[in-house]
Amino acid sequence: MASSTREIHENASLASRAADVLVQQYSFSDVRILTAFLLTVTMVLVNSADFQGANAMSFSINFQIYLRLLVCGALGLFGILNLGSCFRIYSTYPGFLVALYGVIVLLSVPTSIALSYSAVTAICLWTMLIFLPAALELLTKSQFILALATGAVGYVLTSWVFYLAIPEIGIWKEYITIDYFLSRMGGLGHPNTLGFYVSSALLMLMLLARKGVVHYRVVLVAAVLWVITIYCCLSRTPIILTILGTYGIFMDKISFSKLLPKILLVISILFFSLLIPAGKGELDSFISKFLRSISKSGNTSELTSLTGRSDIWAYAIERSQERPLTGFGYGTPRFVMINHSFHCHNIIINGLLSCGLIAGILLAYFFLILLFRLLNNPDPFQRAFTPVYLVGGMVESMIYSPAPSLEMLMFFTLILWKSDSTKTDSQSTAIAHIPSESDELDLE
Repeated sequence: MASSTREIHENASLASRAADVLVQQYSFSDVRILTAFLLTVTMVLVNSADFQGANAMSFSINFQIYLRLLVCGALGLFGILNLGSCFRIYSTYPGFLVALYGVIVLLSVPTSIALSYSAVTAICLWTMLIFLPAALELLTKSQFILALATGAVGYVLTSWVFYLAIPEIGIWKEYITIDYFLSRMGGLGHPNTLGFYVSSALLMLMLLARKGVVHYRVVLVAAVLWVITIYCCLSRTPIILTILGTYGIFMDKISFSKLLPKILLVISILFFSLLIPAGKGELDSFISKFLRSISKSGNTSELTSLTGRSDIWAYAIERSQERPLTGFGYGTPRFVMINHSFHCHNIIINGLLSCGLIAGILLAYFFLILLFRLLNNPDPFQRAFTPVYLVGGMVESMIYSPAPSLEMLMFFTLILWKSDSTKTDSQSTAIAHIPSESDELDLE
C-alpha cells in the first residue's frame, strides 16, 4: 500500500513537473522574451504600413517615417543589449554570409546616387540583422511564428479598415495605360504586399495549428479571409505561393501514391474539356478568351511578358552594367527604376543593381541554400516558406523595403533557421526536457 501511494505521488509529481515545463515553454515569464515577441509583432505590422497613401513619385518625411525609424531604433537597441546572440550566430555558417551581405550593403552607401536615403535604409537593415539573432535565441519556434502571424493578421485586418472606411488610401489605382486604371485593394500598401501578408498569415496559422498552438477553426476563418482578400487585391502570385506552402506544411502527411491519381484525374478533365472547342475549330479562340479572363488588363501580352517584368528585368540588367562593382547604392532602385515600377521585380537583380556584382552572387547563393534546405530539411516552416522565396523572389523584389518588414525578416530567418543557436520547441531558457523517473530532479 505504501509502495502504491509512493508511486502515485511520484507520478503526480512528474505530471506537475511536465505541466510546469509546458507553461514555461509557451509563456513569456522572461521580460526579454516578451519584448522580443512584441518587437517582432510591431515590426511586421508597422514597417510596411502606409497610413497616408504616399505617392511613390515623391519622397517626403512624415510621421510614419519617424514611426518606422523609432521601431528600427528599438530593434537595434534590443539587439545591442543581447549582442552575444549576434556573435554566436554570425560567427558560424551560414550566418557569417548574412553578416557579409550586410557589410556589402554598407560599402555601397558612400558611392550611392542618393547618399542619405541609402545610409538610412542600410542602418535600418542592420537594426533587423542585429535584432534577429536575439529573437531566434530567446523565442521558441512556435513563439516566433506566432509573433509573425500576429503582426501579419493585424496588417491584413487594418488594411480592411482602410479599404472600407478610407478608400482614398485603401484603394490602389494601378494604371494599365495612360487613360485606364485598375482599382485594387491595397489597404496599408501595395496590393501585392497585402497578398503576401494574407498568404503568410494563413500559412503560419496552419503551422501553428499543426503544432497544436491554435485550433483549426482559426485556420478556417483565416482561409475565408484569404479568399476574400486575394479576390479584392487581384494578386495572382500569392495564390501559387499559398498552394506550394500548404503542400510543404502537410507533405509528410500526404501520400504521393494516393495524390497522383487525383492529379491525373484533374489533368484528364482539363484535357477532355479542350476537346469540345477543338472539335468546333475554336481552340485558339477559347485559349485566348481564357488568358484574357485571368489577365488584369484583358490583354494576353500582359501574361506573356509576366505583366511587363521581362522589360523591367532587361532594363535593370542594362543599368547595372553602368556600375557593376558598387551598384547605385542600397535602396536606390526606387530612383533608378522610376519609370519601370520603382524596383526590379527580382531579388537577385535588385541586389545587383543596388550593391553590385558581389551582392548579386551572394543573394544567388542564398537561394541555393534555400533550395538545399527545401530538399533536405524536414522542418515544416522551411518547407512552407522556402517556395515562397524561390518562386516569389523571381518575380518580386520582396526583401528591399526601406524599413525591415515581414518579407525581409522571413527571408533571413530562413537562412538562419537551422543555426545551432536557434531554439526548437523542445527547448527553453531553463529546461531541455521533461525528466523521467531515472533523471535527477534538477531542471537547470
